[in-house]
Amino acid sequence: MLRNGITGDWIGTFLGHKGAVWSARLSTDAGKAITGSADFTAKVWNTYTGSEQTSLPHEHIVRSVDFSPDACQAITGGHEKKVRLFDLETSTPRQLQTHEGVIKSVVWDRRSENLILSAGDDKKIRWFDLRSNTIVNEFVANVMITSMEQSADGKCVTVTAGKSVYFLSSDVFTLEKQINVEYDVSSISIHPSHTKFVTGGASDLWVRVYDYPSGEELGMSGSTSSH
Repeated sequence: MLRNGITGDWIGTFLGHKGAVWSARLSTDAGKAITGSADFTAKVWNTYTGSEQTSLPHEHIVRSVDFSPDACQAITGGHEKKVRLFDLETSTPRQLQTHEGVIKSVVWDRRSENLILSAGDDKKIRWFDLRSNTIVNEFVANVMITSMEQSADGKCVTVTAGKSVYFLSSDVFTLEKQINVEYDVSSISIHPSHTKFVTGGASDLWVRVYDYPSGEELGMSGSTSSH
């Protein structure tokens, strides 16, 4: 489903998957969308017409997808425990690396067409360089990772694992800050100004807003129903 990011109004729906959709990303110009599904496929869509452009077959559930900066390539990860790179003109796959657990998130570095990030159930985040075809750095969390994303400016990688949130530098691949909370965190996103961040809780259905410099909770909003 495609919605207006400001108003929340419905724009259109992409029809074609035969299983739950685990991940969705827009291209930089918002002209394309890519989705990853439990039906063992990733699909690329035209956001103007809603039509399916490409279907990328996998051998298991696809948990995460992302475009290259020019949207000519895509990366996927999931229950195969493999990160794959696809040329979207030919749909040809290339295996980049593997994890020892399900891959929860893949991200194409916003500031470099040569760096890929992946996070898995093996507690590891890996930076992969496409030029050398090697893993150039690795961060290991204390417990299983539940989510990972990169900030809008590409300078920070945010990670959730257990009752902790991590903020990693995209420049030097090091931990900048760790904040521990009293609930299991399922997702996180940092404001473009890097002054606030928001988290989602897996068990209590609450969304919380925090001050980034101090780590202080500023507010929360939630639901009494999981439906």
